Parts: sequence; C-alpha cells; structure tokens
Amino acid sequence: MNETARRRTQPGCRPCDTAPVERLRNVPWDALRPEVAVPAIARVLDGAPAEREVDRALRASRELGADERAAVVEAIFGVALWRRRLRWETGSRDPAVLFASLLRDLAGLPESRALALAGVTPPSTPSAPNIDPLTNLDKNLGKVVYKTRNVYPVTGQSLLPALNGSTAAVHTTAVGDESYGRAYIYSADGTWKARWSEPAIGGPLDGHWELFNVQLDRGETNDVSAQNPGLVSALFGQWQSYMTHVGGVEPLHPQGFY
Repeated sequence: MNETARRRTQPGCRPCDTAPVERLRNVPWDALRPEVAVPAIARVLDGAPAEREVDRALRASRELGADERAAVVEAIFGVALWRRRLRWETGSRDPAVLFASLLRDLAGLPESRALALAGVTPPSTPSAPNIDPLTNLDKNLGKVVYKTRNVYPVTGQSLLPALNGSTAAVHTTAVGDESYGRAYIYSADGTWKARWSEPAIGGPLDGHWELFNVQLDRGETNDVSAQNPGLVSALFGQWQSYMTHVGGVEPLHPQGFY
C-alpha cells in the first residue's frame, strides 16, 4: 500500500480524507455564479437542507450552463459538508468567507482567486492615525479598517497543497518571524536565511546579522554574512518591511555591547 492510500484508510483523520479534495479540484470554478451560490449557502448554514437549496437555486436560474450548474451544486454541497472544518479554520460564520476557505483550502485555488469567486473583498482602507502621546508613535500604523475596528491585515499561505504532495514552493516571497527580539528571514527562493540572536545565547559578539545557505547548511553552522554583505542588507530591509507591516516592536539592545 502506498503512502497516499495508507493515509486515506486512517479513520477519523480529516486531513487524510483526500477524495473530497480531489473532487473539488476538478470543479469548473471559473464558471461559478456567486450571486446564485452564496445566498443558497447562507440558507443551508441557517438550517435549510442542502438538497432543497440546490434544487431551489437551479430552478431559479434556469439559464445557467452545464459548468455553471456544476459549480453552484459543488459550492452548496461543499460548504454544507465541510462547514465545521471551515468554521474552525476561519473563525467565521459568514457564508462567503466559508466558501472562500473551501475554494482556497480544499479546492486548492490561489487565495486571491478564491476571494474573488466568493465575492469577498479584503479590507484595504488604511486606519486613521492614532498617535500615542507618550511615544509619539502611530498605534494604527499598518492597520486597516474592518467593520468598526482597526486591525492588521490577515496574511498567510495555505500549506494544504504541500500536505497533499505538491512539490511547488509554498512561499514565493521572503518570509520572516521573531520571538523575544530574536529574528530570522528567509529569502523568497528559500536558499538563504538571515538570523539575529543576542550574544548571550550564542549570537555573534558584535551583534551582526548572520547569513546561512540553508540548502547546503541545514544546521546553520557556517555564517557567510561577511562574504555576502549586499544580500544581508537586502534581507534586513525585507525584515524591516515585515516588522512595519505586522506592527512588530523590537526590544532595545543594550548600548555599548552590540
């Protein structure tokens, strides 16, 4: 039994149930009419039987072609079947948001396409400045208006294609993270990793950003930052952009030490 077949036979493991995902990947989603599907999905989420809403939607839109009908049917039944998982993944009960999650996370569509097909427009209006009187810093920097709240835009990349065996790169842009002031950022192609950690836990005594070729040096033991100052500078600039975008605040470093 191959690995894919073995995973499918594991009981009670949702990520292992790959047949529905494969089915959704073959749906002609580009033919979808969201104005037909999303209201029907909303009624199903309110308790209406999915079969009745499929019949109701198709009867009310007799002009739909074969691909349009197929996409509407799969949209309604798909959200009805996976509603618990979609609610857990999105933290939302909005029918359009759940449908967008179905398209992105189960059908494998790019996020921008999934949102467009579901009729979901991510918030993009910049928040009004909110200057802290003590620090003179804008507490809303990088935030957008969502309903009545100022929030940071949601970012992320679905790992589902990789979990389903795709060999395509998950990230196509630089990606970084930080914890207690320790930081790292990977280059867009995944070859390089720039890393900063304080000398007290093994970082360089002068506090410089280290650079590693993680394709050749998985253990990150050979710092090549001195040989590639331009690359380090570029990655550090991307790191600063990332921190600004997410509203990250780095701790102050002890002056005179590094």
